[in-house]
Amino acid sequence: MRKLFLFVLGFILSFAVAEGKTPSRVLSLTPGVTDMIQAIGAEHTLAGISDYCVWNSSLPVPPRIGKTLSPSKEEILRLKPDMVFLYVEQQNIISFLDQAGISYKAFHHQKLGDIYDTLYQLGEIFGREAEAADQVRRIKALILRTEKSVVCREPRSRILLIVGREPGSLKNIYAVGTGDFLNELLESLCVENAYQGSLPYPRLSLEGLSALDPDLIVEILPDLAKVYGTDALKKDWLRGAPYLRAVRDGKIREAPADLRVEPSTAVID
Repeated sequence: MRKLFLFVLGFILSFAVAEGKTPSRVLSLTPGVTDMIQAIGAEHTLAGISDYCVWNSSLPVPPRIGKTLSPSKEEILRLKPDMVFLYVEQQNIISFLDQAGISYKAFHHQKLGDIYDTLYQLGEIFGREAEAADQVRRIKALILRTEKSVVCREPRSRILLIVGREPGSLKNIYAVGTGDFLNELLESLCVENAYQGSLPYPRLSLEGLSALDPDLIVEILPDLAKVYGTDALKKDWLRGAPYLRAVRDGKIREAPADLRVEPSTAVID
């Protein structure tokens, strides 16, 4: 009965904030949402952000409340937020917020359309609809300019985007699937994702890589690049998979350490 009461209370509080006053103390547990809140000029409402959030505002940096997937529950309670922003996948935190009676908004973040929807929703929450619409227009304009600048050639180049692996080896490789916004950006560049399966972020073995044999491999590993350097990451491929077409042809690209690939207004940068 107590759990049911807390769940209903959390729902009522969530509805009250959404339908009533504009929240003035919010927490963002995701870098993407933090980007968007700053982009629409509502950063003054942020009372706490995750350890991975980037702060570009001239205002003082809000308290850091832990990692995106495992924020400090004690800090969340201590900061007494009006609303918490997070992603729908963070079910353990959502359960905690329900039990604590804290209002929250959970966003989807896979597709470009999710970025637009999140911006529009944040605009409504903070009464900054015009600013949110402007950010959406800027992103769409950038993608349109990119599409117009590219000359499509058939057959299209097959590119594999890698977003995770172990340093010093080619173990536990994770690639971008077709359901991600990065795949949509590939399409705007008139190239093809080498992985066409249904998994959002497939884990690939060396055998799986050999079967795909992409024309170009792009690694987006900013954290590893900061620690080990892009040259060291590229050498892993020369040692571990010299037989791949992309390796033989010298078409391994390492994204710079400062590149951000958040599903947010960061795509404009």
